[in-house]
This record gives sequence, structure tokens and C-alpha cells, in this order.
Amino acid sequence: ENIEGVIRGEGEVSFWKAVNQEKEVDGLVTKTYDADVKYARVDIEYLESLESPYFLSFDDEVRKNRYLYLETSRGCPYRCSYCLSSLDNKVRNFSLDYVYAQLAKLEAYPCKQVKFLDRTFNSHPKRALAIAEYINKLNVDFSFQFEVALEFFSEELLSFFENAKKDRFRFEVGVQTFNIDTLKAINRNQNEERLSKNIKRFASNDIVMHTDLIAGLPYEDYN
Repeated sequence: ENIEGVIRGEGEVSFWKAVNQEKEVDGLVTKTYDADVKYARVDIEYLESLESPYFLSFDDEVRKNRYLYLETSRGCPYRCSYCLSSLDNKVRNFSLDYVYAQLAKLEAYPCKQVKFLDRTFNSHPKRALAIAEYINKLNVDFSFQFEVALEFFSEELLSFFENAKKDRFRFEVGVQTFNIDTLKAINRNQNEERLSKNIKRFASNDIVMHTDLIAGLPYEDYN
């Protein structure tokens, strides 16, 4: 009731086309219209040409007490069946120049914590290392949190974070489950042995992690 339509995907362009009632709108579905493009995607270069959404003047007074959600990529390399991010299975990266420019501003615009919106921060290991090295050198006193697939960390990445500033980085490790039958059912590739090894390795180096499990996946019960 009172909903005119739904946009599937990214809305920076499609939303305004829908508001202006243009004839063809990527991702838009209404009772009378279903877009040929089922999932709207916006060109990254176009987004980089816009004013930064992270440092707008109306946030100045409250920014230091808030989380800053920063995206450096869109899409997810995995196809886990329970997750909406798997609908966009092509990872598209913002340029490193753009990312560095946003990070550099944080020295003048402090916040409570920066949380990266990237679905898997380490999907491109060398790029992840370059960003992490840049962050490690910033003159700030808050931390940065990443969602990672820890079993796929390169040795170079593991060694870097073991020796980086301990209060600078936090990790959200999506373990989700250790049940092999469940992993197959949800279409999730996971190297349990390497994942456990890397979690223990990070823990032994006092690196802060959230190791998430999902309740209610197939083939699991309370036990």
C-alpha cells in the first residue's frame, strides 16, 4: 500500500529517473512496468565525479561521534545463497586515487570509527594491502573495520596486520558456519582448516576480530 515501485540495485541514477517519471529506468519494477535490466548498476567513474558524500558540511558538528561508512568497491565475489550481496556478483573498485583522497581527509575530519562497506575487503589482496598501508600511516586516533574472508588472506597481508598498529584495524570475519553440509547447501566455499589457523594466528597477536556465525542455516539445530 502506498508503494509506487521498487528499484533493484543501485539507486543513484535510477531513483531520480523514477522520480522524474522517465520511460526507461534500470532496475525499476512497478505494477505496470518491469525494467529490462533486472539489477541497476552505476558507473564507478560517474560516482567519483560527484561531491564526496563523506564530508558534507551538515555532518561537521556530529561527525566525531559517529561511524563513517566508507565504500571502496561494490559487488561480492561469492554466491552465498542466503545473502543479498550475491545478487551483484561482479566486484567493481573505486580507483585508488579516489580512495586515498577520501582517507586523507580523515586527518582533518575525525570520526568515531570507519567501517568499510566492501563485502570482502581482501578480494583483491594487493589492493587491500595498498589501502591498509595507507591507513596505517594516517595521523588519526580511531580505528578502521573491514569485512574479510580470512582464510584467503595472503601471507603478505597476514604479516602486515600482525605488525601494523594494533588499535588501527578491526576485522569482521564471516565464518557463518563450520558445518560442511551447511556450507554445501548455502553454496559457500570455505577452507575450514586455513580459516581456523588464521583466526588463531590473529588472536595470538591481539588483533581485534568479530567472528560471526549465522543462526538458523540449513542442517543446523541448537546443538
